[in-house]
Amino acid sequence: MERSLGKRVMVELHRIDAVENRYVTLTRFKSNERALNMYRSLGYDVIEENSHFLVFRTPHSNIERVAPGNKI
Repeated sequence: MERSLGKRVMVELHRIDAVENRYVTLTRFKSNERALNMYRSLGYDVIEENSHFLVFRTPHSNIERVAPGNKI
C-alpha cells in the first residue's frame, strides 16, 4: 500500500530525528480528523490537550520502527 505524501515526509523526519536522538512533537487542531488519524497511525501519543488542540509526541521506541532500512 502506497503511503500519502504526508506520511512519507513524517517517516523521513522520524529517521532523521532518531539518528539525532530527538523527539518529534507537533500540535494539531482537534477538528482536523484526517491529520489526527495519520499521526496516531504513525505511533504518536497525545501528551497535552486543550479545548482546541492536541499535542502529539512520538516516543523513540516508536521511531525505531521507521528506522533506516524500513520501506516507506
